[in-house]
Amino acid sequence: MGTTDNPHGAAASAMGYLFQCRYALLAGLRAVPDRPELMISIEKFDDVAFEANGEPTDLIQTKHHIDKAGDLSDGSVDLWKTMAIWLKTVAEDIEAPFRTSFVLLTTANAPDKSAASLLRMRERDEEAADKLLMAAAKSSKNKRIRDACAAYAGLAPTPWQSGSVAREQGVSKAGNPRLRTTLLQLAWLWLRHQPQSALARWFHERVRRNGGRLRKSTIVALARKLLVALWKYVTAGVVIDGAVVRAA
Repeated sequence: MGTTDNPHGAAASAMGYLFQCRYALLAGLRAVPDRPELMISIEKFDDVAFEANGEPTDLIQTKHHIDKAGDLSDGSVDLWKTMAIWLKTVAEDIEAPFRTSFVLLTTANAPDKSAASLLRMRERDEEAADKLLMAAAKSSKNKRIRDACAAYAGLAPTPWQSGSVAREQGVSKAGNPRLRTTLLQLAWLWLRHQPQSALARWFHERVRRNGGRLRKSTIVALARKLLVALWKYVTAGVVIDGAVVRAA
């Protein structure tokens, strides 16, 4: 069995699961007087969930740390892993946010004026939190955060699988709709103003191979590629292959 010095060992996992169970018991006891019809589950819909008539009403992510306070800053892996899980839930059920509460319970601290602090029930400011999260995603070099950023922008691929065949069936509707629209417009503008870039050539070749069809799905794929490429340019100065960059 692992030790508490190894956060990925068996001891850390066991303690995290025990934390889930203890919280589920406490939350259930608190809910019984006012909501006796609710059922509580562990590792079914989420780490912990309340459900009614077989549908989740509260999805609760638990993040437990041993021998350290933990971190819930804007670049926190805990925060972005949680968001990635919830975005997948919303991608599968776009109406989920209208009938389900999403809760992150953690031993970590959320610094003042961080996105997590702004998403507490008191003094909640979703617009400010949105700006902070997108800024953190663009400046981070952590691959897990980069992928979650793409999902948050609504440009994450939606998987499809049947038997042994698996492919992407487009882009999920989860995430920030304004940003998704902006990125799609940016992709069309990129084709117009950067026709010799590798991304523009990739787009035209892909459309050509499909006989001129699937332009809509291909522009979405281009927007996803462009988001990642621009992220690399902003954070590491990596110029997109073939792009013409003018001095300011």
